[in-house]
Amino acid sequence: MAEFDSANYMLTCLIHIQRADSDFHSIDFTNVNSTFLHFRELCAAFGDIPQHMIDEFFDDVNALSGAAKDEAYEVLRQACGGVHDILVKSKGRDPWDTAMEVVGRLDEAIMNLVEMVDGAAEEREGGGKLLRNQRIKEQISKDPASRSSDYEILG
Repeated sequence: MAEFDSANYMLTCLIHIQRADSDFHSIDFTNVNSTFLHFRELCAAFGDIPQHMIDEFFDDVNALSGAAKDEAYEVLRQACGGVHDILVKSKGRDPWDTAMEVVGRLDEAIMNLVEMVDGAAEEREGGGKLLRNQRIKEQISKDPASRSSDYEILG
């Protein structure tokens, strides 16, 4: 029974992913938002993950900034293209093998994105420390005579 449930789940995912991928040629992959939305649609096949968790995760991915956002965009773009290539080459292949490969490709991209989000969270949480350390460095680098005027003298 467990094998049947696994096969049913994987093949259901494959059908959903194929439907989402049918729009591939109409997606502007030079646009971050279009790429993000297409990737999210591909991942909507994973019905075993609560929707609120998916929403929060994608909110975190979308909130990345700077180099992390550029890197995330590249992961999204490559994953979308990779899934499409797998599906194009799957004609005549066993659907189970195709499902495993497509889901594996999406899982890999999601894991990369999770690492990026976690790294950004660590930076944000450590941000106060970085700011504090920067302020300490600025204070220490001042001329000692001028530093004394920054403190209240107690008598």
